[in-house]
Amino acid sequence: MSEPMSQPPSRRRGSAGRKITILHLLDHLAMGGVQQCLVTQLRHYAKQRFRALVVTLKKEQTWPLWPDIPEIASSRLALIRHERDNAGIAALAELLRRERVDVLHCHSYFPNTVGRQAALLAGTPVTIAHYYSTYGHRRGSSMAAWERVLLPLTSRALMVSRCVEQAWSALAGLPAPRGTVVQVPLDLEKTRSAAALPSPSVEQALAECSPGWPMICSVGRLVRLKRMADIIEATAILKSRNRPVRLMIAGEGPERPALEEQIRRRGLSDRVRLLGNIDEVGPLLARAAASALASDVEGFGLGYLEAMACGAPVITTPIAGATEVDPKGEFLRVVPHRDPSALAEAVCDLLDNPDKTARRIERAARAVERFDCRAWVKRLEAIYTRELRHAWLAKHRPWGYGGRLAKGRLLAERLRWRLLRWKGLAHKDAWRAMSEED
Repeated sequence: MSEPMSQPPSRRRGSAGRKITILHLLDHLAMGGVQQCLVTQLRHYAKQRFRALVVTLKKEQTWPLWPDIPEIASSRLALIRHERDNAGIAALAELLRRERVDVLHCHSYFPNTVGRQAALLAGTPVTIAHYYSTYGHRRGSSMAAWERVLLPLTSRALMVSRCVEQAWSALAGLPAPRGTVVQVPLDLEKTRSAAALPSPSVEQALAECSPGWPMICSVGRLVRLKRMADIIEATAILKSRNRPVRLMIAGEGPERPALEEQIRRRGLSDRVRLLGNIDEVGPLLARAAASALASDVEGFGLGYLEAMACGAPVITTPIAGATEVDPKGEFLRVVPHRDPSALAEAVCDLLDNPDKTARRIERAARAVERFDCRAWVKRLEAIYTRELRHAWLAKHRPWGYGGRLAKGRLLAERLRWRLLRWKGLAHKDAWRAMSEED
């Protein structure tokens, strides 16, 4: 991920037929929902109109399936240590200028924070801040202050659900910015094709763990917020009821040792497998009697879209997006947060009522069609084009933006950030224009 990015000399800003350059800024390339959204976009964007670049901020291993995408194979690491890393932010700003970036598309909190500071120094025409999480697990005065300070430097905010939009407003203490809800995409054709293919790793795991029993699966990072321990505890409850059910968990993370200890302590070694990161989740979901998500917080549940596409009935907590995907409760089985007993009851209900479960699967398969990635990518491309045409930052021209006073503006905003963080005060004006619809 150290290949330098270059731009042909013929691509001058404003030249006829010049491609629009989009720089995607994100933490790192893992197997999470943020990264999958980006990868889906890169696979389907209109290459004749747009030029895509990828920059990551953390020195973490790239998900092994993705370097075959040219934009990721030639991506750049811009190591920035924290939100006020002057050297790192200045280097990112120089990259934006050198590559003549038209649209800086920042993905999630940390890239949103450092990216907009770099855009101020570089005078980037369009800055898009993309929010994937409600951040309910780590709200604080520092985060809220950054959102208030950087709001005037944002052309458009993209939210993956109405719940995320409302959470942002509550966090920042401001009305929603010039925002657009753009729910997450799914490459339906690829997901369904992968689901139909054999997977040696999945087949081996199924053969080694109580073969013939119904299989529940869960896909996600092994972090506390995903509450994988609740799903394991539900499996223990099912064991106490003599229900022949096994659990496969795909994903990796810091909670793995604690989950392994829980499996050992609850005597579930014959029923539960931690598969780690697997190449494709489709083959696992296609073989599942149910897919379980027990997260405390999600911006939008990409996991249940994948399960719906693969024909696995979904059990989920009331995370963001669930009511937007299934407002009438026709196919998602929703259980309370942190309630393993309710999870176990939901599994029993799905297994004991096959006709009702089949109807849920059929409705889910129809509903997931509206999340197909091709329409999603076209919508994003329309947003890029519209924002460049409207040129909000150019018209309102926040003082110092991209000019000789840019460093002074950045210093002033840092001082205001300190004041907001210490006193928890919102800017009186709150840049009222940013909350107005176009």
